[in-house]
Amino acid sequence: METNEAFEALKTFLIQNYGAKVASGGREIIKRCHICGDSRDPSSRHMYIGLRDGVILYNCFKCNASGVVDSKFFRDLGCYDVDMINICNKNNAKGSSLINQNKSSFYRKRIPNLTITEDSRTMKKLEYINNRLGVRLKLSDLAEFKIVPNLYDYLNHNDMPRLTRYKDVCDQLDLYFLGFLSADNAYLIMRRLVDKTEVLQGLQGRYVNYNIYDLKDNSYRYYILPGFVDPSQHIRINIAEGPFDILGVRFNTNAHDYNNSIYAAIGGKSYINLVKFFITEYGFMNFELHIYADNDVDNYEIEKISTVLNPYRTPIYLHRNTFPGEKDYGVTSDHIIDSVMQIL
Repeated sequence: METNEAFEALKTFLIQNYGAKVASGGREIIKRCHICGDSRDPSSRHMYIGLRDGVILYNCFKCNASGVVDSKFFRDLGCYDVDMINICNKNNAKGSSLINQNKSSFYRKRIPNLTITEDSRTMKKLEYINNRLGVRLKLSDLAEFKIVPNLYDYLNHNDMPRLTRYKDVCDQLDLYFLGFLSADNAYLIMRRLVDKTEVLQGLQGRYVNYNIYDLKDNSYRYYILPGFVDPSQHIRINIAEGPFDILGVRFNTNAHDYNNSIYAAIGGKSYINLVKFFITEYGFMNFELHIYADNDVDNYEIEKISTVLNPYRTPIYLHRNTFPGEKDYGVTSDHIIDSVMQIL
């Protein structure tokens, strides 16, 4: 009988917390499927969990959902038990050559075509980025940082003729907004570049999301600068509110002096959810967290993160830009006074 410590720990965990039962003489676990909701009979269980080649797998015989019991499995379950998630992730990484534990990439498998057409509108948006941050990015750098100047240009290069928003909305997103591609390449976080009086009423916020594939799951709707980190080494995670903020952190603070670093923007979501995302999706625990918060963000949001990370003694540093008249890090380096305080 194939068995291992991780599977036994998962068995106990699911029995105690999710009403699971053992099956097949202890070789499998059965539970109600949290993906399809299972049948109306509350005693019915259709999801089977077991081992194959050292990897913990699940399969629902009602909805046919199947896969590895990994971070996404727990996230779909609504479970953020870091210890249990790490136990399963580490086991599966050792058990399967298909799971690469040496490097963690923030490119998903669906690699987009980031070809950019050089025209006057594109160059004007590039000039806006350079002037705002005080940098000298070239057109080729936009693709490297997953920046999409024009919506229609991106959709055409990726053979996506179907729009997921009304045509008049897309016209304005194309003309007056700058896009930042999300971690899963499924969303464009669009930043308005003109005064709000020049756009439709529904587009007057600073950021508007374009759902490229019209997906229901927006768990990965974060802007994360592409790159690689080695999870076996200490990681520095830098997070800020918007894409311009995190680019400002990357280019205009001493954060870039540190190797093995991640740069991510919450993109309208919460800081705590982004932290949970890194823990549950990638199993990161050996890291220090640097939060580059807008000055209008109160400490309550930061305290919630401290509560989650306190048991693991993860260092947390809160950064504020205290340059007079500025409130965030999406500015030139001469307008940043990086004031930092360790809060954990």
